[in-house]
Amino acid sequence: HRSAPLRGILRLLHVGIPQDQDGNGHDCCGLQSRFRAGFGRERRQDAHDLGDDLHLPGRRGHHRLPAELRLRPALYGPDPYGVSRRRRHPHRRREHQQGIDGQRPGGNLPFPGSSHDDAFRHQFGAPDRYVRSDQDDRLQRHDPVRAHAQDEGGQMSAQKKFTKFLSENAVVIIFVVLTLASIAPSGLSITYIIQEVITRLGRNSFLVIALLLPIFAGMGLNFGMTLGAMAGQIGLIFAVDWGVAGWQGLVFALLVGLPISVLLGWVCGSVMNKAKGREMVTGYILAFFINGIYQFFVLYMMGSIVPMRNAAIVLSRGYGIRNTLNLETVRQSLDNILMLKIGPFVVPAVTIIVIAILCVFIIWFKKTKLGQDMRAVGQDMGVADAAGIPVEKTRIIAIIISTALACAGQIIFLQNMGNLATYNAHDQTSFFAVAAILVGGASVTHASIANVFIGVILLHAMFIVSPLAGQNLFGSAMVGEYFRQFIGYGVIALSLVLYAWKSRKAASDARTLIRTSGSPTDSNKGKGGKA
Repeated sequence: HRSAPLRGILRLLHVGIPQDQDGNGHDCCGLQSRFRAGFGRERRQDAHDLGDDLHLPGRRGHHRLPAELRLRPALYGPDPYGVSRRRRHPHRRREHQQGIDGQRPGGNLPFPGSSHDDAFRHQFGAPDRYVRSDQDDRLQRHDPVRAHAQDEGGQMSAQKKFTKFLSENAVVIIFVVLTLASIAPSGLSITYIIQEVITRLGRNSFLVIALLLPIFAGMGLNFGMTLGAMAGQIGLIFAVDWGVAGWQGLVFALLVGLPISVLLGWVCGSVMNKAKGREMVTGYILAFFINGIYQFFVLYMMGSIVPMRNAAIVLSRGYGIRNTLNLETVRQSLDNILMLKIGPFVVPAVTIIVIAILCVFIIWFKKTKLGQDMRAVGQDMGVADAAGIPVEKTRIIAIIISTALACAGQIIFLQNMGNLATYNAHDQTSFFAVAAILVGGASVTHASIANVFIGVILLHAMFIVSPLAGQNLFGSAMVGEYFRQFIGYGVIALSLVLYAWKSRKAASDARTLIRTSGSPTDSNKGKGGKA
């Protein structure tokens, strides 16, 4: 029976079969048909003699295959997916669902069993064909040398984890230490500090949350959110001019500012698509450009081209808006809707509820199709584009949503402050929002809602205690003010430096891995094998 496969191969290769006179091979085909009819019983007998594993349950129609194909795993190694239809016997190609690569009960794993088994055990349908480790066949014993090596590996992994934790949370740790160290010199009570932190949490959190979506989309820190702040200020100017008071004035300002913010967000996103990889500096410079247009509109067009009804907010020359506007009509109109007194603290409940709704929206949005597209674009634009995701459109939508949220956040911020510096209230909006989210432990590529609240609490706690701490320690409150500015800019600079360092380190590690891995020939040389 061992010569049966050879005989079958010779038959398929037309060896020893005479050709017809004109050389067209018709006699050969006729002889092949007679061979198939005459030796069919011999093929089936060969299959039975090769072992019962070839005829286990689930191998429907396998006995009909030629011996050459049934012995293919023994000759060339196991085929993990079985014999394809194209390699079957020509008479059996029409049996689509009855072939060897049809569905099997329980599913098929694409890997053979242990390498110590015989070749036929690798066939589909064998009960022990599933992957299992060679460790199952080895005796386990205690190895003190290996145990010591494992302990050292555990210690190294713990050290690496600790180092990674310090590098990722260095800014948070520094701010916690500085804030705690500044509380005692400031002379402020803990109750006062907590109350101020609660107030600033409601005032600034909305603006900081507006930074999340561009980070998810891989566009970094959106310094272009200043455009949305300008739109919100224009809405408040019209609300004061028209005399719309209370929370209705805030809604009116939002309705006026939202279309402007969407338009500016589309412009910002389109420009950033032309400067991929440099979105942060592009947004920062674009904010300066739009600031010029904003000041031209407010200083020259309002009152001259755009009619103003309230003469109290217009400059004495008849056009242009005054440098400072009193927002008494909408001052804390959102905060005062519902104020909860919890012990010695007063909490603006409606403002906190609005911020909570925004957090729920962000969590829900990340699970939507558009949110998943943003995350895919943020991870790899090339892969996202290959997957059919409109990369540039998704990036523009992220900037538009961020700019619109910044518009609403600026309105909430200014209604709490109670006044509007017409020409420079928006200048530091992106600066303090970016500093807050970075202090909370976020980075240029990763951020979460938790980073927002941690950053707002730590940054503004530092802002509360640092001026008085500077006054008491150095005799000048300006020292604390300078220190506050230094801390804000220093945090942004430190985060950008850490981001650049991590990016270069990752690229260097990748190049080192490629060099050390090399080709299989190089690895054999390193192990003492033959090249």
